[in-house]
Amino acid sequence: MQNIIIADDVQQHHQQIISSDAAAARVVSELRDYAARHAAAVSPERADAGDDGEVGAAVRRVAALGAEITTGVGKTRALAELGAQAEALDIDLLILTRTLELRDDIDAAIRDAGGEAARYIARQSADAVQEAPELSPWLCHRAGEVERAGERNHRPAVSVCRECPHGRIVDYAAGGARAERAAAWFKAKDLLIQQFVASPCHFLYQGLPAVKSARVVVAQQGAMSDSLAMRVLPDGSKRQRLVVVDEAVPLGKLVSARVGDIDQWLANIAALRSRGAEYVRRWADVPSRADECAAWAGIIDLCGIADGVFRCAIAAIAQRQLPAAGTLVALLARAKLADQVAAGVARWERIALDASGDALSWSMPLRALVALAASLRDGVARVSAAGITFYEPAVVLEWARKRGSTIYLDATLPATLRAIIERQGGNVVRVVAHQRVQVSRIVGPSYARGLAGREGFPAYARACWRDYCAAAAQSSGGAWAHLVHLAHVVHAGADAMGIDVAAARAAGQTNSEIAAQCAAQFATQTGAAIGWWGRHERGHNDWCGRSVRIFGLPLLGLVADEASSDGAEGSMVAEWALARAAAITAGCDAAEWPEAVGEFDAVKGRPPLPVDARVRAWLIDRYAGDLIQAIGRARAARTAHTVRIELWGGIDDPAIDQALMRHGLEVESRWPNEVHNTARGRPALGGAEAIAVAIAAVQVDGGRVSVRGVLAALHEAGHGARREAVVTAVRAANSGGP
Repeated sequence: MQNIIIADDVQQHHQQIISSDAAAARVVSELRDYAARHAAAVSPERADAGDDGEVGAAVRRVAALGAEITTGVGKTRALAELGAQAEALDIDLLILTRTLELRDDIDAAIRDAGGEAARYIARQSADAVQEAPELSPWLCHRAGEVERAGERNHRPAVSVCRECPHGRIVDYAAGGARAERAAAWFKAKDLLIQQFVASPCHFLYQGLPAVKSARVVVAQQGAMSDSLAMRVLPDGSKRQRLVVVDEAVPLGKLVSARVGDIDQWLANIAALRSRGAEYVRRWADVPSRADECAAWAGIIDLCGIADGVFRCAIAAIAQRQLPAAGTLVALLARAKLADQVAAGVARWERIALDASGDALSWSMPLRALVALAASLRDGVARVSAAGITFYEPAVVLEWARKRGSTIYLDATLPATLRAIIERQGGNVVRVVAHQRVQVSRIVGPSYARGLAGREGFPAYARACWRDYCAAAAQSSGGAWAHLVHLAHVVHAGADAMGIDVAAARAAGQTNSEIAAQCAAQFATQTGAAIGWWGRHERGHNDWCGRSVRIFGLPLLGLVADEASSDGAEGSMVAEWALARAAAITAGCDAAEWPEAVGEFDAVKGRPPLPVDARVRAWLIDRYAGDLIQAIGRARAARTAHTVRIELWGGIDDPAIDQALMRHGLEVESRWPNEVHNTARGRPALGGAEAIAVAIAAVQVDGGRVSVRGVLAALHEAGHGARREAVVTAVRAANSGGP
């Protein structure tokens, strides 16, 4: 009989797990230590040269910190305490959350801890303020134009706001030189001052200043900006904040410049040149307009350069080639030298207002050109027949790279972000707490989402829904929750519950609203909660203490023709391109981030995975992160009882199990999907009989007999057993026992 090896990696792994109280204390310690380093970096220090006591204003960069923290140990509490102690620690703090609801939760937690925080609220329309008067400080009379400007990649402060009469009227009311400049502006725009006296801007002069001067600010991640990351002190000076990103850190986005977009830019340039030429012709002989005529002459000159650059770009796309980075860099440099760039936006890019106040359609995204030039420089831009796809980093990533003093908190930091942090001199810590969970894998169908538009999908969704209901009917040992796909709930569950989906949609209900009705009826009928991927795997405590069945995974779609899928959200190609671009732009080794996803393997009963080890590791990390977040909804680090976690389908691969183990989660047993197999009339083995068959199969094949080998044989046969039973059987066989 061959020697039978029992792997000891599990015992070594368990030594890294600490109690939930110890984990909470570790989180507090890490946050306070980093805050102290930040405080020392931003505090004035004596100049290096000379002994005259001169105070230097330079800020020492503190490299970013990433912290992976087991869900439920007290991350929010620790963050709230940091906010409450900000004054004592002499730090200014900006906390960024994934959603507005989480922003409000952090704000409330800080107040409960005895501190104060200011919430950043986006611009609010007059109608919104009328419905909720407490939003008055955030009133913006041009909220619609601001939203459209953001869609065009403009920055509102130097586009809409600069040309808004509702802001200028505040200057007029201030008196003195400000009033004189405002009056001249209204006259130049042919606008009546009295028309706007009763409707001044609140956002820029009430809401925003109050937030920028607050010691602690909480905001949704999309609000991140360089100005918000600096606190305005009482004397008017500024001091850098410690930025904390709580959960789901964004990497940025892929931007596509298609031929049609570039054609529109060319049309805008032609119109702008014509407008400038007309202005210069009209006012060239008027001395008081000399400065403006000179500015227009510079714009006309720049338009000529931009026209050539854009035409070269179109020609390059036609030949499936990338444009030369040098031409873009030269254009941007010329714009800066000519003082035609303000805060990343060219003067030709600003949105002008006519006498009626309506925004004109000037759309020349210089920010996109800056990002394109950087992508060409770093080798992460891609070209297809449709256009050019390039990378625009998330604002917070750029801030952390340039200024440091940034903490990323999440139970599962993406592999890309971990690589970026470490490449830029930062540190990633993992705080793993013991969770009272018993994890089982249910071997059988993958429960993939499927494509709703394909023939046969309704029948597939109904089959999945029947399995969800059958599993719920077998629930025992306390309350359960099911995590499934939204499409299955809407396309099958709603119909099963008697919900008229067509009528609901005609009434304006969204898929999520329809699914919520279905979930309520499901809970009434089965006693189990039900949620869906994309909404319920992270960011809520609704399933605290429940056992959880996790069906499938939000698998990324496979794209056969990578060249035609540039920028396609939800595809593996696009997600990998985004991760690769973020990593390389941050300075990571391009050799570790291949350009193409490459080939896929084909393993029976499992969705295909990339063959390339680098891409495969990234994808496994992503999928494991989804599972870890979903398991965390049980909040088992603080429960008094053990909760059961069942992994139904998804990706059954040893690499997934190993990734779970790094977070203190071990798949303890494997069972056949009796719900699905019974429906198909296919019996499945389990327990001692299955283990004996698996051991015999390993021995017959001549492989090395080990716990891992036996578990693999069980998987291949579609059988299941508890891991401890496998270990016992292997030991008995090794000792010559029965």
